This record gives sequence, C-alpha cells and structure tokens, in this order.
Amino acid sequence: MPERMTLDDEFLPALEFEVYDVRLDVEHKQWVESIDKAAVTSVWLGHRASDDRRAILVGTIPKRADQAEVGLGLNAPGRPIGRLMDIVEPWTTPESRSVVGRKVIAHLESKTAQVSTWPRTSWMVSGVRVEAAVMHFGGAWLALADSLTNSTIVSIGVDISPDDLEFSTTRGATYGLDFKAPITVGTINKLPTVGMPKPNQPHPDLLDFLAP
Repeated sequence: MPERMTLDDEFLPALEFEVYDVRLDVEHKQWVESIDKAAVTSVWLGHRASDDRRAILVGTIPKRADQAEVGLGLNAPGRPIGRLMDIVEPWTTPESRSVVGRKVIAHLESKTAQVSTWPRTSWMVSGVRVEAAVMHFGGAWLALADSLTNSTIVSIGVDISPDDLEFSTTRGATYGLDFKAPITVGTINKLPTVGMPKPNQPHPDLLDFLAP
C-alpha cells in the first residue's frame, strides 16, 4: 500500500519570478519569513541585526497582467499591512485588542490608498536606481518600489533607514532553498526562523487608538 501523503509532502512549484533580497552590511541573522503556499503570490525574507533591534523584511510580489497597481491592504498578496501591524503592535495590549486592531488597520488601509502622496526615497535594485515610496508608522516603516517590470519590492523596517537600500535577486542558496526548483511544504516548515523585534509598549502613534 502506498504511503499516505501529508501536507508536508506537497510541492510548491518552482518560482516563475525573481526573488529580491536586501544587502545588510552588519552582522545579522536571516530567514525565510514566508512563501505563499497556495498560488505563490509573494516571498518574504527577513534580516535581524545581532543587536536584535535593527531588522527588515523584504517582500517580492509578482505583478499580474490584469493588475493596475500593487495592493498593500490586509487582503492583498503578501499582506503588507498585516505584517506591519504584527511588528508595531506591542506584546502588552489591552483587553480591547481586537477593537484597537481594527481601528489601526482601518487607519493603515486609508494611508495605503494614498501611496502617491508618500515621501520618496531611492534604492538600488540590481544596479539600477529606482524610486521608493515610504510610510512611517508606529516606530517602523513600510516602503515599496513599484517601477520594476515584473515585480514590486515591499520592505518593512525597524531601526533601519529606508534610504539608499540595495537589492539584488537571489536563488535562495543562503537560505537553504532553490527558488527555481520545486520546494516541499515540509522543507519550508523546517527552515529556521528568527522573527522581527516587537515593542514592549505602545508607540506614540498608537496612543490615539488606545483611547476609549
């Protein structure tokens, strides 16, 4: 009788898009934050400096032919706003956490609908200088470069400047993967993770949302 397959045995197809990673010139740990397990719509890589304060997530979100612009909302591919919320929300939250969370998410969703008004910085992507839009909130920032032909790079950082970052493509070797080959779900689940730093108390940006 053939062995029963489990979820860990399922394969994700080889990625049909290039995955981008950031250059970080400090001693740090790195990990695969996530690879979407359905149709692969984003890959997120994480870096955290040895001081445990400075950290950055780098998301690659492939563009679709029918997509006018990248979405950043809670239900968008890669959940950029959800990831930012996970980072800025302190461990010590009030009993009304779900209510506060909905208020903050609504605020962030409204901000991401106004990307054209965000301050601009510049990044180097595969040797080419590109413009990136940046939003600061809750002691962190979320930024995106949407001028690439096939993908959008979205980054979320803490205690690292969003200015003059350098990105290049990676096949995943330094993470123990090959993005150009099929990957089992079990392989992804067994990869080491580090995680982004979390605040111990609410940032001033959150205080208005904590008020009754």
